[in-house]
Amino acid sequence: MQELQAVAAEVYEITGNHVLIEGYLGGREYCVAVCGPVVARGGRIDRLDHPFVFGELERAFDADEKIFTSMDLKPITDGRARPLDGGKDADVRERLAVLARDLYVTLGLETLVRLDVRADDAGDLHILEANPKPDLKAPAAGQTSLVGIGLAAMGMSYDDLVLSLLADKIDNLFAQRRGTADRLLALV
Repeated sequence: MQELQAVAAEVYEITGNHVLIEGYLGGREYCVAVCGPVVARGGRIDRLDHPFVFGELERAFDADEKIFTSMDLKPITDGRARPLDGGKDADVRERLAVLARDLYVTLGLETLVRLDVRADDAGDLHILEANPKPDLKAPAAGQTSLVGIGLAAMGMSYDDLVLSLLADKIDNLFAQRRGTADRLLALV
């Protein structure tokens, strides 16, 4: 700890800027996606009573590979991300869902966010990054989207996700922004 404080003091002395140096969390790493409560599945649009959480997965790293926030040195592939199982991974899935919903509501978010989460040695979960512009590319051979990996398990396609985001935004605009309906209809 004293060594980290000395480094922070040295950085301040040289640059005049404060830095926050956090210890490395050596536990397992997870991702989870969360968006608004309007969800499209198989041609139906429903409004949930809570933010929609999906795509819970564990990142798979080599034994000697240390990854820091947004610093992947190797490409993210299907083999480097494992969807969490509803049976054997139920506890961590539930903790990720609670964390994602709480963050979404507490911060008043209105968009899709992917959380990168790491466990410490005791198994407690810590958010490394809340990414408001996650990799939302369409699934294709050789391309992996961390947000898209768990869609099939939720009974959704990629198109369902895109429709969900659009429908949720329209719902939010009508509910929260006075006069939006008239302007939107005029555009259409």
